[in-house]
Amino acid sequence: MLKFKKLSITVITLIFSSSLFAGDLMPVYESVDVKSDTASLAYTTEEFEEESFYVACTLDSMLVNLYKGYKSENQAHFFGFDTSALPHYSDSTLHAWLRQMPVVMPFAFNNRVKRFIELYAYQRRQQVAHMLVLGETYFPIFEEALERKGMPHELKYLPVVESALNNHAVSRVGATGIWQIMQPTGRMLGLTINSVVDERRDPYKATEAALNYLESLHNIYGDWLLALAAYNCGPGNLNRAIRRSGGKRNYWELLPYIPRETRGYVPAFIGAAFVMNYHNKFNIRPVENDYQWMATDTIMIKDRITFSLISEKLGIPKETIEYLNPAYRAKFIPESGNGFPLKLPIEYLASFEANADTLFAMERKAAPVDPVPAVTQAASQRTIVPENSVRLHYTVKEGDNIGFIAEWYDVRAQDIRDWNNIRGNIIRVGQRLTIFVPEGNADKYRGINDMDFAQKRAYLSSKRTNPGVSATIDPEKCDCELYTVRSGDTLWDISRKYPEVSVDDLRRANNLSDSRTLRPGMVLKIKQP
Repeated sequence: MLKFKKLSITVITLIFSSSLFAGDLMPVYESVDVKSDTASLAYTTEEFEEESFYVACTLDSMLVNLYKGYKSENQAHFFGFDTSALPHYSDSTLHAWLRQMPVVMPFAFNNRVKRFIELYAYQRRQQVAHMLVLGETYFPIFEEALERKGMPHELKYLPVVESALNNHAVSRVGATGIWQIMQPTGRMLGLTINSVVDERRDPYKATEAALNYLESLHNIYGDWLLALAAYNCGPGNLNRAIRRSGGKRNYWELLPYIPRETRGYVPAFIGAAFVMNYHNKFNIRPVENDYQWMATDTIMIKDRITFSLISEKLGIPKETIEYLNPAYRAKFIPESGNGFPLKLPIEYLASFEANADTLFAMERKAAPVDPVPAVTQAASQRTIVPENSVRLHYTVKEGDNIGFIAEWYDVRAQDIRDWNNIRGNIIRVGQRLTIFVPEGNADKYRGINDMDFAQKRAYLSSKRTNPGVSATIDPEKCDCELYTVRSGDTLWDISRKYPEVSVDDLRRANNLSDSRTLRPGMVLKIKQP
């Protein structure tokens, strides 16, 4: 069950410059005494303002009216307070509540933590009200993964500091998504990141990646607060801080040695967790909204399909598809041998499955095969195109390279580069290439785009070794009719199209063993008596 919001977040936020991402449960720490802990960490207003700058930027960039359907906050009483009330509490009360939180991590109370509690509870309370609503969607995702991995549940509050629970957040250094993962780190953790797909925006996959990284950091440092610091500033910076300190392994003792922007990171995390957990005590309530709950399900898609086509043909609002599938930057699912997930409201799933073949066919037809003149102008140079040729389109898939594609279409690799203004050999998954083929053989080559990689390799092998399946059969020199094999064809199906031709006739004429050697795009000779 996933909660759907009628508009997705469109604001790009500035956040902590997250570097990367920790593991086994730590023993429960006793909270530090308020007086001694506070006294040991002298903290000036100037230091707080500098260290809280990134947190404030994150919160301030959230829109007050983030989604359609928010109601006004004019109810007379809430949690026993008048709506205008701003309750304040003594340090001893805040400390007592912190000790009562059901957490495993060592949440200390000191001046730094207190100042961030005040930041969230008073200065940025309206943004917290919005994040409470967002948490209803994202916290169950985090909690399920944390429970499965045996990690502290309080880590679910880390994205509050990282992105203000904005799944579309992009930092000034390129960290992306609700967990603010850098591109190299995301790829290291197995996320797909390219021009079409960015799984850092997928809350499920990004959560798995972030928690795997946090777990590894905890295994390295043996302390959750140090793991968080390394997540923010990077293990290299934290290791340097440990060396400069003479080998200290306590986060609070390391404060003078770690990068300044990271000094406020852990206190901000503790403060955010505290206020999100005790929001009612500060008279902060989730902003009323007009959300609707919807059950969803996921299917794997191997063929290219656009969100616009799904929306148009099935009647699903495009905003719904985009919200449920935030990883697809170009608003379409690319072709892939392994497939990519498509999440849809469950009431539309049966309709999609029933109409999938039609939808995929319509998507393929959206790129027409047009006769082209002998010469075209490509980018800034003249590109020579064979006479009497037609334009086909091929969508790059995983494992492809220009050499393979050229071999499949019987063209030169340099032709593909010229036709598509490509320098070198770099192509990307989902990229749409123009290929020119002889007009008379267009049907044969058209099927290549529908094959998976194994089928294309088999097709290429059959072209080389099977004389009966030739790419250059001349109908004028062959006392026969030609038939282009389509996806799903068998020798039995083809023989039924020609009443006087048997399966054995097809085998003998084309040197075939059985139907398993058929591949879409093959050209068969049909000899009728």
